[in-house]
Amino acid sequence: MALGAQIFKANINLANLNANYYEDLSLTIALHPSETKERMMFRLIALLVSHQEYLEFTNGLDNPDLPDIWQKDLCGDIEHWIELGQPDEKKIKKACGRSKKVSIFTYDEFKAEPWLEKNQEKLKSNKKINIYNLRKVEESNLLIDLVKRSMNLTCMIEENNIFLSNDDLRVQVTIQHIF
Repeated sequence: MALGAQIFKANINLANLNANYYEDLSLTIALHPSETKERMMFRLIALLVSHQEYLEFTNGLDNPDLPDIWQKDLCGDIEHWIELGQPDEKKIKKACGRSKKVSIFTYDEFKAEPWLEKNQEKLKSNKKINIYNLRKVEESNLLIDLVKRSMNLTCMIEENNIFLSNDDLRVQVTIQHIF
């Protein structure tokens, strides 16, 4: 974890109806000084959508050679490399060379669409890569309103919708599998 990072604790009841996967998670999330709370929450959503055993956050913002999230097997080999945003071609090549599966979650439509147009042909030809787009349904900043130093959240994933809620607020995010 980075010096100066803010630490958040999250207890999450996860119900992924698409995968018939249900689990109670206790996570520690570091908010890097250069990261917004909204990005941190999209990073959390990417982890929840992809969640399997041994999936964890890395210190990728401190170390550009690491992904935002990864899943390693018991031997230490990277099974799943997960990036948030619009990684450059060099990082994508590295991810494909070091892992069996690569997922990229975009979340800023103004940056994601030009990035996808520029890189689509190269990305689409690599069968290891999956691209997803996350979008808030509401136009407001409700996603960051969920952020507390200690969070108790419920996450339900059904079809192309992610519902993240606490006792007071429910936020809907859609997920689109680009390819």
